[in-house]
Amino acid sequence: MTTIISHSIEGHDYIRHTIEPIANLHVGDIVAVEVISFSEKKAVFSRANFSNMTTSYAAWLFTQQLVFFKDLNKIDSRLYQAVFLRVDMHLMECFISWEDFGSYISNFGLSMAFEMADIADGIPDLALNNMARLRRLGVKLWINNADESLLSMDHVSAALFDGIRVNKQFFWRCFTRCDGTAMTRLTADWGHDNVIIEGVENKHHLSFLRLHGFVQGQGFYWRARLLRNLISSL
Repeated sequence: MTTIISHSIEGHDYIRHTIEPIANLHVGDIVAVEVISFSEKKAVFSRANFSNMTTSYAAWLFTQQLVFFKDLNKIDSRLYQAVFLRVDMHLMECFISWEDFGSYISNFGLSMAFEMADIADGIPDLALNNMARLRRLGVKLWINNADESLLSMDHVSAALFDGIRVNKQFFWRCFTRCDGTAMTRLTADWGHDNVIIEGVENKHHLSFLRLHGFVQGQGFYWRARLLRNLISSL
């Protein structure tokens, strides 16, 4: 499923990076990969982890994820053409020089995803300014873990974000009920090209999503293929 790179940093034994594919549901092509980081305790970084990080460390981690993907892009620029990263909203208030950052990602596409819970009560003006600057540089901004709660957030729209990634528990509930109505209602304002469905694990999930017109998905279903491609390229 993954390739792993370890980094040493004061106070941390290592950080491991792994990748998970995001694929086109109809043709199976991998359109992007998400970089997921693990702490020294081998747990995926959670929202609580990000909240407890210092700003400098969170910025360091984000940069290391980009370095990791940049190395993959050099191995196979067609397969590793775009990266999807989860980012803490607080980083948007005090980050790096965006001009330097723009040249850094010139060889591949970047999507940054912010937790729905972090934007529920509004977005600070400084963060909004930096987000607008990023979009001008070609970065796509996503809402992560979207579910029906998003429909009540009047301040959130396509004017601020490029797309949403649907929470896998929400998807699984809809699948279990054999009812895509709630998912269609949630995604109606975004367009299927700007929606990623998380939690696609088998051909039945895939058939359900195709039936309801969705285009992009993420989950265990594509990991074996990505691993084969990665091994053959090394």
